[in-house]
Amino acid sequence: MPPIAASPEFLKARDLVRAADRIAIVTHTRADGDAIGSLAALQHILRLEGKRAEGLLFEQPAPRYAFIAERENLRAWDDRHAEPLFDAADLWIIVDTAAAAQLPPLTQRLARRTARLIVIDHHRSRDIAGDINLIDEQAAAAALIVYDWFIAAGWALSPAAAEALFIGLATDTGWFRHANADARAFQTAAALMGYGVRPDELHRRLYQSEPAARFRLFAAAMHGLSLEAGGSLAVMEVTREMLARSGATSQLTEDLVNEPLRIGEVCASVLLTETDDGHVRVSVRAKGGIDVAAVAQRFGGGGHALASGATLNGPLAHARHRVIEAMMAAMSA
Repeated sequence: MPPIAASPEFLKARDLVRAADRIAIVTHTRADGDAIGSLAALQHILRLEGKRAEGLLFEQPAPRYAFIAERENLRAWDDRHAEPLFDAADLWIIVDTAAAAQLPPLTQRLARRTARLIVIDHHRSRDIAGDINLIDEQAAAAALIVYDWFIAAGWALSPAAAEALFIGLATDTGWFRHANADARAFQTAAALMGYGVRPDELHRRLYQSEPAARFRLFAAAMHGLSLEAGGSLAVMEVTREMLARSGATSQLTEDLVNEPLRIGEVCASVLLTETDDGHVRVSVRAKGGIDVAAVAQRFGGGGHALASGATLNGPLAHARHRVIEAMMAAMSA
């Protein structure tokens, strides 16, 4: 496959937008900065292009991203509004995922849709195919693909859209600390800064304005940290009791899985979070040398080689045992 930046798929996707009247845009559940930033930028630019475009989130955004959703008026999923929207739309855009399991309210609708579909994603795990697929596994973030599409389509970028895309790119690269922060990511970041983006102000707003409940939760999770596999595998849990005691929500667990990677001997980190419906959400990160996406795929999940996730059936102790066993097997392979 040719590099996505040179792909004619960009122009085909542009033509689908030109032919559409009403466009529905959606991203995965538990939307992170890349998902929300990409969604916001798509809605913003397509509206500037004269389209009736609307982006929907499956739940309220995490507090750190609320200002983007509020500014762009991104709505949370409500069947009374969402179902008529997707029924009326003649073009759907799915961004930052191509996995049906991450789009639960849309899973059945995908099979019987009559609208055209554009899929924009950079993850390795996917089972949704659109009429046009803007897939680039080498892209550091979905926001980078969205940016490339805007440029290829000849659509003028606004300061607000540039800021949303920068948030997507910066958060998915760990503020340009992760291995996916390559030259292309830095070049795109520089181009976005040319529209007036202020990384220092965004970093302060995203990472230095946290609620106290988040730190109470972090303290509780870190207190229960265990080191497995001779100290090379860190495992943490967030139980429903811990969430209630700290006054936090599960949205505030974002980035917690990365903290144990500060330990020199740790090669991989696992965070298991109890959900209200009795499932266990698993997040896995690695420094290198292990493909955690392959581990997540064993449990119906996926992601990237160094960052992935899955959802398992409870109870927590059983899920923990299964995940540790799979991780240790992968680390010793």
